[in-house]
Amino acid sequence: MKLSVIVPVYNSQNYLDKCLNSIVNQTYKDLEIIIINDGSTDDSEKIINNYIAKYPKLIKYFKQENKGQAEARNIALKLAIGEYITFVDSDDYIDKTMYQKMMDLALKENTDIVICDFWLLKNNTKEIIKATNFSNLIFSSVCLWNKIFKKSILEDINFIKGIWYEDYNFFIKLCLKKPTYSMCSEPLYYYIVHDNSTMNNEKSLKNLDIIKATEDILKENIKEEDAQTLIVNHILIDAINRVQKQKSKDKKMVIKKLNAFVHKHIKNITKAKVYKNSSFKRKIIILLNYYNLSKISYLLLKVKGS
Repeated sequence: MKLSVIVPVYNSQNYLDKCLNSIVNQTYKDLEIIIINDGSTDDSEKIINNYIAKYPKLIKYFKQENKGQAEARNIALKLAIGEYITFVDSDDYIDKTMYQKMMDLALKENTDIVICDFWLLKNNTKEIIKATNFSNLIFSSVCLWNKIFKKSILEDINFIKGIWYEDYNFFIKLCLKKPTYSMCSEPLYYYIVHDNSTMNNEKSLKNLDIIKATEDILKENIKEEDAQTLIVNHILIDAINRVQKQKSKDKKMVIKKLNAFVHKHIKNITKAKVYKNSSFKRKIIILLNYYNLSKISYLLLKVKGS
């Protein structure tokens, strides 16, 4: 078995059929599908059972009480027998050639990770996200579903339970192993943004989970320069501006705590290499957020090209 496809499912009845259909119809056939039902209360299990009946040799199924996506993925990793591992969110779907193209590249170049671009679908709009445009793997997109991973490099990494940003924590820990990687510059994954998506809702307080995720990463053997880059990119810019656009009553407090964490680890932002190496516009965003002016920063980020 070459590839294990892990699909955590929680109340995805409106999207699950399209998701599973896109996986079972892959042109690449040397795979298994591991579905973890995380306590769904809708008709997700009925849909899963229909696929199990049609593809009994292809699908492994495990059902648990609702414990969250992290626990579901951890269980699936233990069940997986593939040489490579990949993940699909149950409300997304994939191009039928995705795994053929990515596995061909992985085997040809013998790399630990293969990354592809993806489609972002939101409010009836469709945009290609160039996830393969980066200079260093640790600074790339932390999403897992547009990648395949050699199982051997994942064996001592688990998903943190009960928090947001578990993908970020998992992927950065993996990056610290200095894995080899290949890039497939085609959009092969269809990522659908819903109103209740993690990065598209009003639960400001949950954004504080990025502090827990980052603190866990900082326990690893990480260079100060890389640590500062993570903190600037994922907290000072992404998380703070994500919260700034929300309408939650908690957002001022959340931004204040995120900013305090940044100041704790970066005493002088202008001396940080990540700041010095940033473009002029990005430097402005960094400075504004560092000095608690994220309202202005958020407005600038909305301008095309920021």
